[in-house]
Parts: sequence; C-alpha cells; structure tokens
Amino acid sequence: MGETIDDSNAASTPDVGSSGRIDPAAGARTAREDAQRRDMMSTLERGGFLRDWATTWQHEGERVLLERLRDGLRGDVLELASGGGRLTRRLIEIAGSLHGFDIAPDMVAYCQETFPSATFSQLEYSGLSRWDGESWDAVCSGCNSFDVLTDEERNALFGNVARLLRPGGIFVGQDSLDLEPIRAAHDDDTFTPVDPDQMKDRLAAAGFGATKTDVVGFHFRFVSQKPG
Repeated sequence: MGETIDDSNAASTPDVGSSGRIDPAAGARTAREDAQRRDMMSTLERGGFLRDWATTWQHEGERVLLERLRDGLRGDVLELASGGGRLTRRLIEIAGSLHGFDIAPDMVAYCQETFPSATFSQLEYSGLSRWDGESWDAVCSGCNSFDVLTDEERNALFGNVARLLRPGGIFVGQDSLDLEPIRAAHDDDTFTPVDPDQMKDRLAAAGFGATKTDVVGFHFRFVSQKPG
C-alpha cells in the first residue's frame, strides 16, 4: 500500500528567499564539525540525551504532515532514529505495526518500556543494509534525524530506505533549513543539513519516484513515493 502523492493536496512551497540562507560553500563540513560529530555519536552510543529527547512536543509541520498522510501510514511503519519517542507516541496511533531504531541504548530501552505495542532495536543507519528489502509500507523521519550524516552516508541511507520500502511505499519526514539561527543553535554539536532544493534529485537517485517538498518556518517537509 502507500499514499499516492497528489499535487492538488500538497501544500504550496513558500518562497524562502535568500535572506538568512547560508551560502552552500559556507556549509562545507570542517575539521571542527567532524570532531564534534565523532564526539556526539560517541555520546549517543554511551547514552546521555534521553532527558532532553524524551518529550511530547511536536513541530506543527510534522503534525499536519502525519495527519495528511494518515492513510499511507496505516501499514507496517519504520521510524528512523526514534530517540525518546517524540514521534513514536503519534505514529502508534496510526500505524498497523511500528518499529523504531536508534543508536542510543538508553533511548531504545525507554521506548521499549514506554511503548509496548511497538518494537525497537539499537542500530546505526549503516545497519539497515543488513535488513530484508520490501519489508515496510512507510518510513518516517523526525526532524533533524539525518543531519548528523555526511553526504555519502545520507545518500546511502536514502538508498536503503528505498530498498526497504514495498512498491508504492512512502518516505516522509521533516528537516531543518540551513539558516543562521539554526546553525547558532547547533554551535556545540553537529549540523550537516540537506538542501531542500536538492532533495528530489537525491531521492530520485536513490530509487524514488514522485517527491514533494514544502517549507514551514525554519524547516522543510518531504514525502517521496517508491514506484509501484
């Protein structure tokens, strides 16, 4: 199954304009960012962010997106980087079955205890390559779940998501725009955002068909469908 992406139901994409946007050349990852990324991933593997991420807040853009795509999320759903269950608590109300994974053992343990109707595993993104293909009707990515990855790692992730989806399945999510206020908020950790203008091409290269993106405040949303 899967939600057919209908342009008539998709929100129009506002003109973000150039004000506040980071020049692409300025977004190049530096040695400092590499070191921060290694430190952050090491901290996640040890545990330590659960108190910050076990929250109930939700971006309005995410809420609207999940509601709009409810029909496409009623089957077997995989949640990327489920963290402390911020989106999990919403997805379990919609999905027929839900499995989440995260690199952090304390977050996985918390979600296993808090959401017994779903299943969870401790896994890095690279571990998805070992999973059987065409196992999921939808894959959901919460805000900023893959902006700690390099371009190569992110492309590999998109390829794995396409492989894991059944024909007609959807990949849906939200991520931050590359804006000065967002970078300032990530000054002491890792932030390697994807340009929404490149998202369609990246997902097409990974094997997806139709993709829609739009901008909501400091974030952009996307939904992409695997050809049926």
